[in-house]
Amino acid sequence: MKIQRATALDALMLLTALIWGSELLVAQSVAMERMFGPFLYTGLRYTLGAAGRYCHWCCCLLAATQGKKRPSAACSSQCVG
Repeated sequence: MKIQRATALDALMLLTALIWGSELLVAQSVAMERMFGPFLYTGLRYTLGAAGRYCHWCCCLLAATQGKKRPSAACSSQCVG
């Protein structure tokens, strides 16, 4: 079971690397060059990521104060509690 899981995770990492390294991210490049510029684009990406992480943290904190270990399977060991 652990070998199958490790193989699946390795395959997902390989897929991520292929997408990241390929030219499939044309929309991202076009948006950065034509619409926003590199600094605003990077700032917006950082802000969206921080907002998502903050929501995740609040969800985990709320679950911990209610006595639950985790609110769901998606909430991993990064949760408080």
